Amino acid sequence: PIDLLVRAGAAEPRESVEARVNDRRLADFQSAPPRPGIGSFLREAHGQVRLAVASSSPHAWVDTHLRRLGLYDLFQTVVCADDVP
Repeated sequence: PIDLLVRAGAAEPRESVEARVNDRRLADFQSAPPRPGIGSFLREAHGQVRLAVASSSPHAWVDTHLRRLGLYDLFQTVVCADDVP
């Protein structure tokens, strides 16, 4: 959709449009609760199996959201993009 704006001759530079779209997505994501049932499922599984997260995102992103959702301490291991070369 952003390319269409540029092709249509939008007065706003592409970078500005992308920044606004990314800001809106981030704001929506940062206020979103976990999907229904995820928290209770993880809490129930926590004492029964070892839980881990593997993500291609950096720790700054993953850890922040796991903590915000109150889920971080349920995982024995969190491995992110900045952990591997």
